[in-house]
Amino acid sequence: MSPDPIFAAAEAWRKARADFVATSEREAIDDQRLIALLNEECRQSIKVLRTAPTTLPGLLLFCEMGAEMSRISIEAGGGMGDWTPGGPIGVDAPTGEEMFIEALVKAARALIAAPASLPTVPYLGGSDDPALAAIEKHRALWLVANSVTDDTDEAGDPEWQAFREFLRTPPTSPNGLAAYLDYIESDQGFGHHSLIDDSSARAVIGCVRQYVGATR
Repeated sequence: MSPDPIFAAAEAWRKARADFVATSEREAIDDQRLIALLNEECRQSIKVLRTAPTTLPGLLLFCEMGAEMSRISIEAGGGMGDWTPGGPIGVDAPTGEEMFIEALVKAARALIAAPASLPTVPYLGGSDDPALAAIEKHRALWLVANSVTDDTDEAGDPEWQAFREFLRTPPTSPNGLAAYLDYIESDQGFGHHSLIDDSSARAVIGCVRQYVGATR
């Protein structure tokens, strides 16, 4: 079995990031050297964000990296939804958030399809997966919201609040994780609500990370 490619990609990105940070913190900075290091960090960022993990430990590492990149991008004054690592090096690439979610969903789907690779996590709230209930709650409110024409502020919109609640509800079963990923990509999910701020990506990262961490 081939090694999970995410480990090498993550190591290369972290080295590039560390080299850039260490150089930028020096009193005497060589601008050309700093630009070269920034460009290398951007190249490694794109590479790792486009690398779908192939194992559970790799998926967990990818989630941890997503949380780390989210923190870095927020500290830089934006978020993963605003971060375009291809910009400085002239590469036409999506935002960091879009690349991360795409690779995350691809990897999780592949693991779901693998026999017995994703066990059920004990859920103290009962036998039903809470993610499934959150999906049904949001779907019902989405149908109501789309039957009216008035413009409701999203901050006070029950449908929007239910969607945020769904994003933060970790699945506890393979079926729940499959449904969670399907709903993210559905017309009711990010087909309706764009990834307008970094909290959406962080919620997805947190849920998948919590699920994968519990299954190890």
